[in-house]
Amino acid sequence: APGTLRTVTLGADWLAQHLWAAGLPNLYRTEVRLLEDGRERDRSAVSFGYREFAAKGIDFTLNGRRQVLLRNSWLRHDGGPRDSMLGFVCDETASYNCIRLHLGFNNPHVIDQADRSGMMVIPEFWGWYANSDKPFPIAQAQTWLPNAAETMRRLVRRFRNHPSVIMWSPANETMWNDTAPERMAVCDTLVKTIRAADPTRLLQGDAEITWDGRLDAIGIHYPEGDTGPISKRYELRGWGVPNDLDWLKREGQNHSWRADFP
Repeated sequence: APGTLRTVTLGADWLAQHLWAAGLPNLYRTEVRLLEDGRERDRSAVSFGYREFAAKGIDFTLNGRRQVLLRNSWLRHDGGPRDSMLGFVCDETASYNCIRLHLGFNNPHVIDQADRSGMMVIPEFWGWYANSDKPFPIAQAQTWLPNAAETMRRLVRRFRNHPSVIMWSPANETMWNDTAPERMAVCDTLVKTIRAADPTRLLQGDAEITWDGRLDAIGIHYPEGDTGPISKRYELRGWGVPNDLDWLKREGQNHSWRADFP
């Protein structure tokens, strides 16, 4: 009746015949219609896909098979669908199979197109920097943290049904390797919020060094920044392959710009 609220839960046991994968974007579509006296009053439809993305040791797996992520980071923000869909997520000649939507530029048209073209996506939440000289000082976290957490929760709920979204990136160059208790208290709140909204996906941070184990993966930032003469070996260092990835060691500690990690 008008002015009332009712929640209806629908469900069915169903095994998908085809899985979504990078380069093989098998999608399904579900539609829900609201009828009154045989007349349609409302309709909602959503596309989705089935796939499993996980971490096993130092490897990622997609549908049980090892998956190498060749990632690009996107710094653009287009308001409409036209430019968003052109080239970037459907270029068959591209040397990447995954894009990070940098600093909160999570254009829904881009993610829709990634679903359809088989491009893996890592949405990143907007550029908050918890430092004393930035708008988000740790000492005043009680002022901005609730809104930061709520923003992340809403973004996760908006995009969590997209099979192209393989991970969430809560931050970029924010905490670095600083694990002070007051900083980790902020991280605890954000991680708890994200995992409550979506317990199925991995969390990564770019130059975040796992937030003392709270994140599942890290994105190494600018290794050429302080690795010595190797930074001059390749013209496209840090941007193309081959580059200076050969400095990474499987055993022992690795060192890159403001980051130490095994």
